[in-house]
Amino acid sequence: MTFGLSHPNGEYLSEATLNNVTLADVKANYNTYFVPGNAYLIIVGDVKFKETKKMVEKLFGNWKKATAPAVNYTDPKDVQYSQINFVDMPNAVQSEVAMVNITNLKMTDPDYFAAIVANQIFGGDFNSYINMNLREVHGWTYGARSSINGDKYVSNFEASTQVRNAVTDSTVVEIFKEYDKIRKEKVTDEMLNNVKAGYIGRFVMQIEKPQTIASYALRTQTQGLPSDFYENYIKNISAVTADDVQRVANKYFLADKARIIIVGKGSDVLPSLESLKIPIFYFDKFGTPTEKPVAKKEVPAGVTAKTVFASYIAAIGGEKAASSVKTIAFTGTGTAQGMTLGYEKKASSANKIAEGLSVMGQSMKKVFDGKTGYQSQGPQKMPLEADELASMKYYANPFPELSLSKKEGLTVSGIENINGSDAYVIKDGDTTLYYDVKTGLKAAESQEVEMAPGQKMTMMTPFSDYRDVKGVKVPFKTSLNIGMEIEINMSGVKINEGVTDADFL
Repeated sequence: MTFGLSHPNGEYLSEATLNNVTLADVKANYNTYFVPGNAYLIIVGDVKFKETKKMVEKLFGNWKKATAPAVNYTDPKDVQYSQINFVDMPNAVQSEVAMVNITNLKMTDPDYFAAIVANQIFGGDFNSYINMNLREVHGWTYGARSSINGDKYVSNFEASTQVRNAVTDSTVVEIFKEYDKIRKEKVTDEMLNNVKAGYIGRFVMQIEKPQTIASYALRTQTQGLPSDFYENYIKNISAVTADDVQRVANKYFLADKARIIIVGKGSDVLPSLESLKIPIFYFDKFGTPTEKPVAKKEVPAGVTAKTVFASYIAAIGGEKAASSVKTIAFTGTGTAQGMTLGYEKKASSANKIAEGLSVMGQSMKKVFDGKTGYQSQGPQKMPLEADELASMKYYANPFPELSLSKKEGLTVSGIENINGSDAYVIKDGDTTLYYDVKTGLKAAESQEVEMAPGQKMTMMTPFSDYRDVKGVKVPFKTSLNIGMEIEINMSGVKINEGVTDADFL
């Protein structure tokens, strides 16, 4: 949406585009573009010129002379006025918020050093305006950041964060407040000096690395920098004033032409976003304009929490089959950052449950033995809070719906889209349950957890790929959120075997 689908920076990978590529395409691309015409060979180290020249001639001497064809495209433009570009993700438990505008900042521009310092003050540093506001003052996010780059091509300024659905509109308001602050008020001497000292410290540390020298040499060539650009780097950072920061903030941080891209759950966040009186345009996940998402559907007459639970029990095999499950044991695997994780969950109709993840000899676990429980990470254990222990009365067994159907006060709050299908929504305190309207099966479960004092996050657990095990349908695919979402595929599910009381100690 920022650069346009016809611009190189507006392209995206998808399964369809990858499947379109043939080996012949790869070879043609290589022969056309991997040529000496635009190549740079950077060598850094204790270089003996004659020996190095011989090595280079040996390795690259047969490289056929050629120049890649020139490619032209139209530079992207900013929106004419600040607007929200909304992408509906019905499964989202938090909103992704990015405020973006186009920049044409070059590293050779007189504004360059002032602009990167201004960005650091606004959102590039932990103590930046937007991070201190959204994270430290309000506790809405783990972090808020901004970025600006000097480039020979048109680039962009972006401020972004991830927040709970309930504070999506407030986040937009607070970011605009920080736009006003840096554009209308001079930064304090203390903050300006701290940011400049940080830049200089990082520069001095990085300059000791050979790869940094290589990248600086390459950038000097590709960006057309003066030969003394990095010799004068510290001097130019030090020369930035509070007036410079305010001036470039007004030039490059365009509060009046901000494209506010929000990806979130429309049924939760759109009513409050509409109250901001900022124009809203709607897009699908590929950046194509679309219609406003349909609001939450009304629950048909006669549908109650008890009827939804009954439909679920019937869908998995009936009350008799579900009640015959005294124990259930899940084992599965997932991957995160190239590592394989082991997953295990065991539950007993005696109101006991144990769930854990393990990776590279380390483990995380949550256990409830019917009366008390704990969470552990490695050898460290933390007892469960009283409110969590109280909820285990209903959730610590193979099929919680058998006991939830007897719980008073639960109602169906609406119908929402989960994984492309309508689902009944039942709220139980900090826990929300979702049941597919057509199949009756549980589609997902979410829980609001406190990550730190005043900072809450909603964790969504989807369920799919239901299979029959001893006459009862159970999900063989789910996911866990431990700061990142990890898809779990079950390798085995055992009913009435493989579980002992020792599993809940």
